[in-house]
Amino acid sequence: MLEQRTDKLIRQSVADSTFKNYRTHCTTYRKFTELTKFVPFPLTVQKLKLYVAYLSVVMGTVGT
Repeated sequence: MLEQRTDKLIRQSVADSTFKNYRTHCTTYRKFTELTKFVPFPLTVQKLKLYVAYLSVVMGTVGT
């Protein structure tokens, strides 16, 4: 019951478009770590820089 409540609260805490953007980045980051064989966490500055570069290739831009 509490877990369902927390899911609902998290979902309602941001706009739908923001939630979808977060979800997209989580999915994309997971794919990036699988491709590179990186352990996702802890996130390091080096992993973050490489992820941003990966985004620029996959999404064609460094944006939001």
